[in-house]
Amino acid sequence: MVAVNETAKILQRHTVTELLPGAFTLRSRGAPWWKPGTRMGFNIKFAGKSQVEPVSILGSRADWLLLQEKGGIKQAGGHSLAIPRVGAARPKETSVVPARSKPRRLLGEKRAFVMTANSGKHFIASRRGKKRLPLKIWYAFKSDAHIDPILRFGPTESQLANKVLPVEFQRALARALATAK
Repeated sequence: MVAVNETAKILQRHTVTELLPGAFTLRSRGAPWWKPGTRMGFNIKFAGKSQVEPVSILGSRADWLLLQEKGGIKQAGGHSLAIPRVGAARPKETSVVPARSKPRRLLGEKRAFVMTANSGKHFIASRRGKKRLPLKIWYAFKSDAHIDPILRFGPTESQLANKVLPVEFQRALARALATAK
């Protein structure tokens, strides 16, 4: 049980410090969503003494990670997906979209409007300048988006667990024998 729990801790550390930053541009303010101890973070359900075969479970409640793991098509839950435009809704590719630039806020404050281009595509735009002629495009609407499988949590962590568990088992067994009465 000790070896299984220690292996889970090592896998958790690997996930948070290497796997996620290598796969994603992690954006956060305050407590990052992926950190252990947060609601969506990578948390461990430790193996207990009452289990016949000790099993620790490492996982996240973040439902969007399934598409990142397996890939597929993200469907719009309501009307459409609003895809932010870099330089307008988001200052840089790696930055968080500020609350003042979210679609609902832009449209609610009447700073922006939904427009349809000649191609039939929909955008959130606003006018800028004194003559208010040039448009600033904030978001483009899409009905779905293709998500490539980039996380590979399952295979990566299984491979690491197969390497770490025997070492942790030997360490836990030696500690148990040394402290046995």
